Amino acid sequence: MQSGLPATRSQRLKQSDELVLLGHTDIYEARHRAYFEPPDDV
Repeated sequence: MQSGLPATRSQRLKQSDELVLLGHTDIYEARHRAYFEPPDDV
């Protein structure tokens, strides 16, 4: 998603049991807070 607004959050795009997935550029996306979708399990 590209909104043109400054990104202040990282959105995980795929589910995983791992807390952090290092080096996976296709799993995270930078997003502005208006477009950030918090995970259901928080």
